[in-house]
Amino acid sequence: MPLRISVVDANDNEPYFIGQMSRTIPEDSRQFEPRFFVKAKDLDATAVISYRILDPTSSYFHIDENTGELLILSDTLPPNNYSFVVEAFDGLFTAQTPVAVTVTDINNHHPAFSDETLGQRILDIPEDIPIGSVVAKVEASDADLGNNGRVHYSIDKGAYGFFEIDDLSGEIKLLKHLDDDVVPHFDLLVTAFDEGLPSMRTSTVIQIQVDNIYLPLPKITPTVQRAQVSESAPVGTVVATIQTDTNTLNSEEDLDLKFQFVNPTEARDADNKVVQNFTATQVSVHICSLFQFL
Repeated sequence: MPLRISVVDANDNEPYFIGQMSRTIPEDSRQFEPRFFVKAKDLDATAVISYRILDPTSSYFHIDENTGELLILSDTLPPNNYSFVVEAFDGLFTAQTPVAVTVTDINNHHPAFSDETLGQRILDIPEDIPIGSVVAKVEASDADLGNNGRVHYSIDKGAYGFFEIDDLSGEIKLLKHLDDDVVPHFDLLVTAFDEGLPSMRTSTVIQIQVDNIYLPLPKITPTVQRAQVSESAPVGTVVATIQTDTNTLNSEEDLDLKFQFVNPTEARDADNKVVQNFTATQVSVHICSLFQFL
């Protein structure tokens, strides 16, 4: 009778890993694509291998003990370089391999203006402030990393050529002289934007009120006036009263006005003909001796 002997495989081989175990994923990942298996091999045909993470550095990852598939546990995966060790166990022998997961930053945060910037959105500046003066400085931060977190600044509206902003520092400078009578108020639409693709942007409005420091010029009304005087009128005779519109002045204390004749000055006779052979100075002096301004 033939003797049949069955050879049963013994667990006499250690499990082993092949190659590097690493993967790079963006921070918004909820699973590895393609799926990430950290699997060991074993020469024993009947070997059953189980897996575990040794000394995990975070709670962001988990490994399936039966399949060796690495899974993402967290809904929030901060950008970082994560490394840990996975152990394979066949019931008798163990093997270990380092695993590295690089989580890259995505541009998912808008720049945020600082509280100090938001607190100075209403400014008063005098109209005689020198050109080149820094009238305000804005500051914003971005929670993203690298280029995604580098912030630049622009004025998108409302400067009218009077102001510019430094692209990097956020300083707002005056480019030309201010005049309260021309533009008394500015609403600057200031934007902070990052270098991400696509760029994330945040805007705020800086209100600038131009304070008047110069007295407004009085207005003579009417602008053209004529007066007649007899050639026999004595010196000191009041022949006309020049009036000004004082509604543009600030107070009664501003009414210290002085008057004088300015060229060109024209004299006409009773026939309404221009008097010749008089220089402007002679006419002005002659007229000043006849007219009194009130």
